[in-house]
Amino acid sequence: MDFSYILKTHEIDKKKLKNYGFSVKKDEFLLDLPIENEDFIAKISLNESEFKVELFDVNFGEMYEMINVNNFDSGFVSGLRAQIEQIVEDIVKNCLINTNMRSQVIDEIAKKYGVQPEYPWAEYPNFCTFKNPSSKKWFALVMDIGADKLGLKDKTLVSVINLKLPAEEILSLINNKFIFPAYHMNKKYWVTVLLNKATTKQKLFNLIDKSYNIVAKK
Repeated sequence: MDFSYILKTHEIDKKKLKNYGFSVKKDEFLLDLPIENEDFIAKISLNESEFKVELFDVNFGEMYEMINVNNFDSGFVSGLRAQIEQIVEDIVKNCLINTNMRSQVIDEIAKKYGVQPEYPWAEYPNFCTFKNPSSKKWFALVMDIGADKLGLKDKTLVSVINLKLPAEEILSLINNKFIFPAYHMNKKYWVTVLLNKATTKQKLFNLIDKSYNIVAKK
């Protein structure tokens, strides 16, 4: 089973992997875990770009390939897959670092301000808004949009956040690298910030603080 897609939003923590029980062979982290009453062994391999789990059948002394057949979904095989997915979830929780800034921002807003995202548009399920509890006004809008909407060269989908800031600061903040004129909002009062590694967390969360406070009930 291939879980490499997880590494698009997470990176490995080598120290935590070793503490978890992984051994290292060249640049690959390896771990064998028994499942299903020790009749099977989940053989986990993990590196910077690949995260895979193979299932070894102890009784027959060979890999159990049925686990990888998508259209084969007996109750027994589903149970094995569920056990593997639980193992993977635990490894992600304990050994990987979340580098998805979009989810980090949503989690931080909830933690700091006690504000949960709202999803007001059914046609845009990845767009979410955040309101200041005192004024009920938006202070942030998180979206996934084409990079070309920001004036960048390609149409790759990127995550961004719109923030309301003092009008006198807008022009000095915009650099068209990670802070842009607001997409689909009043450019006099709002900016759009890329949610990726180009944007430092401290800078981003300082801007979120300003936006939260500027829309607060006076």
